[in-house]
Amino acid sequence: MTLTRREFIKHSGIAAGALVVTSAAPLPAWAEEKGGKILTAGRWGAMNVEVKDGKIVSSTGALAKTIPNSLQSTAADQVHTTARIQHPMVRKSYLDNPLQPAKGRGEDTYVQVSWEQALKLIHEQHDRIRKANGPSAIFAGSYGWRSSGVLHKAQTLLQRYMNLAGGYSGHSGDYSTGAAQVIMPHVVGSVEVYEQQTSWPLILENSQVVVLWGMNPLNTLKIAWSSTDEQGLEYFHQLKKSGKPVIAIDPIRSETIEFFGDNATWIAPNMGTDVALIVGGVLPEMSAAIAGQASEAADDGGMTAIPVARIVDALENPGGKYQHNGKEQTYPNIKMIWWAGGGNFTHHQDTNRLIKAWQKPEMIVVSECYWTAAAKHADIVLPITTSFERNDLTMTGDYSNQHIVPMKQVVAPQFEARNDFDVFADLAELLKPGGKEIYTEGKDEMAWLKFFYDAAQKGARAQRVTMPMFNAFWQQNKLIEMRRSEKNEQYVRYGDFRADPVKNALGTPSGKIEIYSKTLEKFGYKDCPAHPTWLAPDEWKGTADEKQLQLLTAHPAHRLHSQLNYAELHKKYAVADREPITIHTEDAARFGIANGDLVRVWNKRGQILTGAVVTDGIKKGVVCVHEGAWPDLENGLCKNGSANVLTADIPSSQLANACAGNSALVYIEKYTGNAPKLTAFDQPAIQA
Repeated sequence: MTLTRREFIKHSGIAAGALVVTSAAPLPAWAEEKGGKILTAGRWGAMNVEVKDGKIVSSTGALAKTIPNSLQSTAADQVHTTARIQHPMVRKSYLDNPLQPAKGRGEDTYVQVSWEQALKLIHEQHDRIRKANGPSAIFAGSYGWRSSGVLHKAQTLLQRYMNLAGGYSGHSGDYSTGAAQVIMPHVVGSVEVYEQQTSWPLILENSQVVVLWGMNPLNTLKIAWSSTDEQGLEYFHQLKKSGKPVIAIDPIRSETIEFFGDNATWIAPNMGTDVALIVGGVLPEMSAAIAGQASEAADDGGMTAIPVARIVDALENPGGKYQHNGKEQTYPNIKMIWWAGGGNFTHHQDTNRLIKAWQKPEMIVVSECYWTAAAKHADIVLPITTSFERNDLTMTGDYSNQHIVPMKQVVAPQFEARNDFDVFADLAELLKPGGKEIYTEGKDEMAWLKFFYDAAQKGARAQRVTMPMFNAFWQQNKLIEMRRSEKNEQYVRYGDFRADPVKNALGTPSGKIEIYSKTLEKFGYKDCPAHPTWLAPDEWKGTADEKQLQLLTAHPAHRLHSQLNYAELHKKYAVADREPITIHTEDAARFGIANGDLVRVWNKRGQILTGAVVTDGIKKGVVCVHEGAWPDLENGLCKNGSANVLTADIPSSQLANACAGNSALVYIEKYTGNAPKLTAFDQPAIQA
């Protein structure tokens, strides 16, 4: 059965994840299947999950592929890892005295409580804080790579509850593209970074050379915001087969560069000098002096919301003023934080500074599946189901929308884990009688999903396309593949604008691409001029002493940021059970470090323990520690090698206030002491 992808999205609530629904639905898959394979999906694609005696024994990708995706093998680890939070937990000193706990967060034992006790405590303290300080004191701008699905979206469900309670402080932007999201509307009239780009069929047909700038798609295309359709990696396979030359600009020889082999030209500029390399076409002396690349190389290749990366600033400076995108803003006085569906202790910079700021609120609640560092620094911890323990729907492909996949529950909820949807529904009832009915609109999990599907089916019928009834779709254990759209496959980014720039003007004041922005000129920000120029980072090669190296924090190959750090895949990349550090051969020799050695990495912000990978596949003077390792601090040393212990928590500029990545200097030395035990994935101390 086929249906044009855009037509499906247009007529369904799935794209937006809207909440509305009815009717009885089939039993979840785990109740029907004693064994066998069940179809579901995650960020890393559609999967067939094998279940035996109520446990997951294996998982494999459900879509054909040329390049394997290691992340699809991890379902059993996700559900059955010993890092799971098994019961509702409350920090002991907080349970004893919520108004004045004797111990700080991160240094206390936990006490198991019932769900009823946990929700009652949350409700009472939430109500107290809200009445005393107003809604702006409640930070529910929870951010992170939550699980896939249109219903069980942790942040959406949390914020739905907070809206019923009377409002909250949220966030703007993200950690991935926070700077670009704010500046690009001034340049091209849209956020751009999450817009559909020119189609791969056209790129393959028309390009003579492909340039990959600061990217490693063989890693990042393993995942998607919804669920990967696997097409991105397949197009890279086709690009390799075509023999077209590829130029990769990156301080490290990534998996993608290795994949293209002799077809790839690797250019390794000085870190933090991308802009200088780009404007080198106009000012070649700048490119050569700053980026470390002569111009010939380029010629050859031709509510209240705070910026999410400024959460620590907000905690440190309640009521403080700051500039953002041309306006003066005020930080809220945050008294309560609820984080759901994210791991801020891994994605936020300068972990030690974060830990200090994290002591300031009166209550912190974390809804989680695992004992992450964020969970271990919460007052109240709620055990939440993984996507394998509940039902949902998703589309594959953030832009292709190639398939609709039934995300079937494959095992029963483990221990006392509950769905976010049910947790917030119960809390809504504590707000006022009938609150649960208002929150859920009288619909349960399967009823919501049936509604989403029925809405799409109705739209399909209007297009004279037949889809099975929901019950039949759910029972079939099959995904639906959409008909490919020729229009989408011929899409050219800004094609309409180029064809008629008057009729299809951009959203900038001039209607054109603005290389010089008069709007930015009026803002007068010294750290964000009105035109492209290179500004020296606080920490880079030009400010380093003879023993300092630049720290690159690239995306990992075998996890999604911090997700799956605990999984068996850890053994594929860990060195001496630690996060690896990639060091150039000459730098390693200079510091007396050999392949496989433990390496202490430090600067003024902290220190981490890593395992050495010595290679010539990284620029001399640069070391790489992949982002996403769970913080595991003991006596000031992170035993698991979390890169953000070392990074600086500074804004990208007054314009965007995003994080300023890959701008840290570090020292390294061979670690000669006794290796401390890794405890990142252990349960915290729990009172018997």
